[in-house]
Amino acid sequence: MREDLVVDVLTRRDGRPLALASGYLIAPSLVLTARHAVDSAAAVHVRLLSDTRRRPCRIAWRSPTQDVAVLAFAAERDQVHAAPVGRWGLYAGISAANPAETMGFPWAQEAEDGSRDVEHLRLLINSGAGWLSGRNQAAVDGPIPVER
Repeated sequence: MREDLVVDVLTRRDGRPLALASGYLIAPSLVLTARHAVDSAAAVHVRLLSDTRRRPCRIAWRSPTQDVAVLAFAAERDQVHAAPVGRWGLYAGISAANPAETMGFPWAQEAEDGSRDVEHLRLLINSGAGWLSGRNQAAVDGPIPVER
């Protein structure tokens, strides 16, 4: 996982404070995130971990059935030219130990000012569990994050 492609997803909903989620740059101007993070958002911005600037985004696509959405930068000048085009695929077989990584900003890492630190987890995905429902199971490989 490339840490430089992880972003904060910042959303505003009518009359509610700023909400935080995580996303991942999959192309120079596209961010993959969770649909629930941007549903009913009045405004969406992303912030690179290495940059304090907020880049305005629009929701380019959201799955009608899965918890996934794609954001597009509103302005071409906000593109991140180092971002690679994402590679996609499906599991070709069944294994109980497919390695994966994830980074995000969990509630457990929230500071007094409302900001959250990054948590980086290594996972083992059991591609056979949840086969019929399409929902894989993952086990954390290492310590579980603890509250600050």
